Amino acid sequence: MKKVVWLASWYPTEEHPLPGDFIERHAKAVSIYLPVHVIHVARIHDKNSRSGVYIKEYERYPLLKSEICPYRLPRFLGIDLLISYCWSLVLYARLVKAFIRTNGKPSLLHVHVTLRCGLVALYFKWFYRIPFVVSEHNGALLEAAKQFDGRIGFTTLQLMKLVIKNAAAITTVSAVLRNGIAKRFAVKRSFVIPNVVDTSIFNFRPGSAANNAGDFLHVSTLSAIKNVDLILRAFALVKQEHGLSFCFRIVGPRNDSLKRLAEELGIADSVLWLAETDQDGIAAEMRTAGAVILYSSYESFGCINIEANATGRPVIVSDIPAFREYLKAAVNAVFVPLGDVVALSNVLAGFIEGRYHFDPGVISDAATDFSFAAVGKMFAGLYDSIEAKI
Repeated sequence: MKKVVWLASWYPTEEHPLPGDFIERHAKAVSIYLPVHVIHVARIHDKNSRSGVYIKEYERYPLLKSEICPYRLPRFLGIDLLISYCWSLVLYARLVKAFIRTNGKPSLLHVHVTLRCGLVALYFKWFYRIPFVVSEHNGALLEAAKQFDGRIGFTTLQLMKLVIKNAAAITTVSAVLRNGIAKRFAVKRSFVIPNVVDTSIFNFRPGSAANNAGDFLHVSTLSAIKNVDLILRAFALVKQEHGLSFCFRIVGPRNDSLKRLAEELGIADSVLWLAETDQDGIAAEMRTAGAVILYSSYESFGCINIEANATGRPVIVSDIPAFREYLKAAVNAVFVPLGDVVALSNVLAGFIEGRYHFDPGVISDAATDFSFAAVGKMFAGLYDSIEAKI
């Protein structure tokens, strides 16, 4: 049976259970069809977190095994990030070699996020003749990201070029991300394989969203590109200009500056701040929401949208290219021009007043394209095509 080792630059850990969870879901999807061994190395800072390799196994996905290696390093003034980066590459290489000693050479290495792990895959291609594929998730490679995140550094760009040039194939979660990569790098073969939704968790339950038109939900890291400040300002207009009541629930890390803004806008009593939670918790929050809001400046995909749709909830989103690829106006989404707070407030008011009508069953059905079975089959087919060319 085919053996595939995943090298994940981002992945959930005990210390940080949410970053990279979409990569873990991809791994679960692929493990429906073949064994997947994930390796992830992460520096830890919490003195209470355990260090050393541990294995995460999954009762529902017996062919998936995640090998997590948290490590500690003393701080090195001025070169701390460089030392940590290089040490992580050493640890990744050690773990791949340990896998080879125990299980033999894998058929393929699958890199998730070009750097750091692409450099490790490059080493094993050159010295062990193991081909590799890269799945890129990083929204910073989008054209739209330049004005927000600045340009990618010269050294980083050259390393990425080297990795991508040697990859057997590149996959991205959206066409807009594929186009952004194609403008910067020489890509041999590229495929769009979307993010995945766990429909065993995110699913439609009739009657779960009755009489909640004024209840809205936002789930994110609350970073600047998510524009939560603009959403809060739009809700302030809903209260001040439209005279309407609402409840806006925000799931994410603590953010005192956004809390202060809600107080300054006079809507603190209508905003509920909820701690980060797992997928079951997010699904439960979605089922009691009238709509889910994601008003980002840019995204490579936007997993929250398909998760909301899978539960039968429409989404209110910024009108950006990635969202246009898989969302449909009046079917499962309402698009709002980016940066237009007045337009956003009018849409929110329209939901509260019942001027928008969606069929939850139709919304949920559209999400089946992103099921574990559908997306896992795409990756399995890609692996077969690469193996056939070797």
